Amino acid sequence: MRTFLVVFLLAVLAVTVLPGAATAAESTVTLRIAEDAVNGGLPVSVVLTSDRPMPGDTELLFADSHGNAYTATINGGETVTAVSIRTPAVSKHETITYTLSRGEGYQAGAADEIALYPLPQIGFYQSIYIRKVNSECLIAVTLKRNTLLEDGEFELRDQEGETLAVLTIKANTRLSQFYFKWTPDETQQGRHDLSVWFHGMNVSANEGYLAMAGGGPLVVRNYGVTEKFIALSLDCAHQWAYIDEFLEMLDRQDVKVTFFMTGFGVEAHPDAVMRILEHGHELANHSYWHYRMGEMDDLLAIRREIRSVNDQIEALTGVRPTLFRPPYGSYGKYVSAISRAEGCEVILWTNDAMDWVEDATADSIYRCIVRNPAPGNIILAHILNRDTVEAMDRAIAHFKEQGYRLGTVSALAELYQQENGKD
Repeated sequence: MRTFLVVFLLAVLAVTVLPGAATAAESTVTLRIAEDAVNGGLPVSVVLTSDRPMPGDTELLFADSHGNAYTATINGGETVTAVSIRTPAVSKHETITYTLSRGEGYQAGAADEIALYPLPQIGFYQSIYIRKVNSECLIAVTLKRNTLLEDGEFELRDQEGETLAVLTIKANTRLSQFYFKWTPDETQQGRHDLSVWFHGMNVSANEGYLAMAGGGPLVVRNYGVTEKFIALSLDCAHQWAYIDEFLEMLDRQDVKVTFFMTGFGVEAHPDAVMRILEHGHELANHSYWHYRMGEMDDLLAIRREIRSVNDQIEALTGVRPTLFRPPYGSYGKYVSAISRAEGCEVILWTNDAMDWVEDATADSIYRCIVRNPAPGNIILAHILNRDTVEAMDRAIAHFKEQGYRLGTVSALAELYQQENGKD
């Protein structure tokens, strides 16, 4: 009987005590953040410690009070692991908690918290910067409120992700204006949409724009080629009534020309633009409102005059212009730099047909077009009246008799590149 009672008690203990003993055998893992405070968005080190070696590789799950989840692994036979995680970005100072979830083979011990401070916001001092290659370039930026907890390295990047320059801002500085400084080379000509990055995060309060100008002439009046080639161009501003007559004449002469068109004209005559393209001619930019752009001080307005027409023509036709002619031939270093940054060479002319003067006739227009012919010349005429159609028809025949090949401005530029091996 006594033997039976002993066996019975052992069976009860096996049922009631052993499960509790198995629970006690589980590891308890605690979580600790190595840092006390950081700028939100920056990485921190999370240390996870078990009170005993893990029997096998054990995955640990934890989360922050913003609802972001993370994982880490303590390897079998080890008691600790540390992982680097990126903290959430915050708009104001706040404290967040990191909590370990209970998992298979371990119990969750202590959680930890950390103070997060907002990232600094860097603003561009100007909306548009015009700078020149091979000269020291300074880009001014502003820091409204220094929230840095430690000295930070900031990168100036462009739309391609290229880092143009780097600057360091100290955590305790009271300065509000800083400068990215470097000397750009020839490869950095053109357009740069600017942003500022800190630890891989965009901290720009606004977007900057840099038009990087190269050396040499601001505009092209002709191309120095040896082949007898002359480019013909027609400006389309206020008058579009004679488009079809020009197209018929050019088809008959089997000549392609460059049409420089205004934005308000494209908006009013989209069908005419499509006909020009369908006849094989080149579409180019002549600004939106036909202002004297060399007299404009507002760089944003200059860019808008050029970019809006490029966008407009591309949306209508699928073709983005690569040439820009400033109205009245009015330009300056800012106009040229922005135009080239927007992907357009600045084209003036060698011969002006003078078809816009009050007493112009077909004969006077013709004489202006054919005056002093030379390889690489660029002829300017306008979509104005039948006199220009007649004069250009006669001029084309005359040039052909003189052995000239005629075409678009881009065709002439391509010939120049072929002959000279450069842009």
